[in-house]
Amino acid sequence: MKKNLSLFCALMLVLISCSGEDSSLNSSDVLMKKKVVTSTGRDNTIEISTTYYTYEGKKLVKEVGTNDSFFDNRRNYDYTKKYYYTGNLITKCEEMSGTDYLTVTELTYVNDKLKTMLVKVGYQNGVIIYATKTTCTHNDDGTVSFVKVNIDRETKVESVLENGKWIYANGNIIRKETTDKWGSRSEVYEYDRKNGIFRNVTGANLLVGNLIFGYSGFGYSGFGYSKNNELKMTVTTANSNATFTHSTIYNYNKDNFPTFGKFEGNDESTSIISRYFY
Repeated sequence: MKKNLSLFCALMLVLISCSGEDSSLNSSDVLMKKKVVTSTGRDNTIEISTTYYTYEGKKLVKEVGTNDSFFDNRRNYDYTKKYYYTGNLITKCEEMSGTDYLTVTELTYVNDKLKTMLVKVGYQNGVIIYATKTTCTHNDDGTVSFVKVNIDRETKVESVLENGKWIYANGNIIRKETTDKWGSRSEVYEYDRKNGIFRNVTGANLLVGNLIFGYSGFGYSGFGYSKNNELKMTVTTANSNATFTHSTIYNYNKDNFPTFGKFEGNDESTSIISRYFY
């Protein structure tokens, strides 16, 4: 009897262990169609953005964002991003507001690994205000080194803005180390074991470094990839020896994709709530 009970307990432990493993995440056809963000700040203002995603198969081809409030209610801001593929590789993204090009992002690859990301920031009639270029080096140990430069609009001379390294584990960036003119900085990331919102998008897994396309990426949009969902980010700056922590809690659907996320900063004075629809 004791032997059978021990065997039963051991079997239950195995089943519980397996139920938490990544192998259960096999919902390969789920694609996010809409994201709604609500942000509450110190002054109790509420900013709401809604982003709609359009696909051809599993390729993301268009993203449309509308904001009810932007930059402290000074103006509304709507945008459209169009994504272009070469085969299964995302090679270009055009971001527009009305008829104005905000950004044009061009990507190149070597052996299906991201090599360069050129971001041209424009204004009316496509006139370029400035441009940056990030060049990646994929190292033998699985890390990715990068150098980001500014390209002078007139002389085309490049000047280094920052350089650093992305360190990966289990398909996620777990540490980012950068150095720029203000000093060095490290970002440490922690993740859940569920499905990241863009996990099934064709070509998204090649966007190393959680790179985000376009001007509207901060706070409202963004097509950065991670296999799972970020739970916590800890930022440490060497020059000030200061540490900041951001955390997010999620609710999930039956396919282990997030339906709700609440992001809070270090002092909890601002929270951002995201709702995801599939």
